[in-house]
Amino acid sequence: MTGIGENTLAQPVKPPLRERCACLAKLVKNRLTLTTIRRDMPPGLVEGIDRMDSAGRRRTLRSIGRASESSGFEAACEAALRVVEGGRVPDDATVDVLARRIAGGGGGAGGADLSVYDGFLKGAVAIGS
Repeated sequence: MTGIGENTLAQPVKPPLRERCACLAKLVKNRLTLTTIRRDMPPGLVEGIDRMDSAGRRRTLRSIGRASESSGFEAACEAALRVVEGGRVPDDATVDVLARRIAGGGGGAGGADLSVYDGFLKGAVAIGS
């Protein structure tokens, strides 16, 4: 017979360290999937972040956070999406500048009309005339 307070059940066996680390790494990687902010991001940006390594994800999310302070979250996400679509990992400076342009209404094509230079490419305009 066992006394009061004695544990009659065997202690659970901890899994090996390698398995615990793999489980922890999977949880950290999937952390973004569990957050509510993911629903507010454009789908292309979420897919791009999912493909990044941990350093890229950290850098991207930090740059979105910093740019959103001055330009708003939506403009910061759009800016980060454009960088990701260009095949790069967003950084603070790039996302900030693009987010400010988007928030200011200059997110589309540039304001300068460069069609005059089409003639140079076609050879229709002589240099010096």
